[in-house]
Amino acid sequence: SAASDVYKRQHIAYAPEHVQRSILQLLNAAFSNRVVFDSWRDELTYRTEKVPGDPDQMNKRPLKLQNVLRKMWIGMLKNRIVRVWYKHGLIDSDQHAFLKGKSTAAPIYARKFVLADARYKRLFAALGDIDLHHAYDQTERWVKEMSLRRFGVPEEALDYLAEFDRNNRNLVLTAFGPGEAFEALMGAYAQGDDFSPLGWVCSMDWKLEVCTMHSTKPYSIHDSMGTTARVSNTIYAVSYTHLRAHESE
Repeated sequence: SAASDVYKRQHIAYAPEHVQRSILQLLNAAFSNRVVFDSWRDELTYRTEKVPGDPDQMNKRPLKLQNVLRKMWIGMLKNRIVRVWYKHGLIDSDQHAFLKGKSTAAPIYARKFVLADARYKRLFAALGDIDLHHAYDQTERWVKEMSLRRFGVPEEALDYLAEFDRNNRNLVLTAFGPGEAFEALMGAYAQGDDFSPLGWVCSMDWKLEVCTMHSTKPYSIHDSMGTTARVSNTIYAVSYTHLRAHESE
């Protein structure tokens, strides 16, 4: 969705070819000069209900409406970066959110299968489910920066991506129009920004590696073919599950 723009993505998609080429030249100029245009800093915050009918203002989902060209450009940069991550196998297989070909099915069935296997074989299995409260909405800039640096994003690219977060102008949409502009210091992964989903996967990989390193006894599953699979973690966005067996098993 556009922020304060009078055009939408459909206008660009159906624009004449010469207009689209002009837009491409503009985006190339932004990249070659490492420029963030002033209008790209505006973000309209539209607060939607997480639970229908809940009046609690702290239990709202803050969706960010951004400039269409900014969203297009960030999406192009994100695709270039993620292609490198896939090429080098940097994304952990226990990550299931926001990834092509992945869904909630795998982590759900993994937990279900472990519990069924433990019950059938009379084995011990412990599961801990953690839901990170407001984590996605309140990520600080340094967390985003260090997460991307951990995945090998070049310093020049880090600085350019950080420029989109610096001096941002957030305006909350109300029944009386947009409120007064302010800078959001904790919102590096804005809901509505094209980079946020894969950036969040990158940050959660940090947590996943630490938990895997300290997983001393993952649950092991043995099938009739002699194959063994070990399950210790599954993660989907802000929902994390840790699984373990008994020390003696």
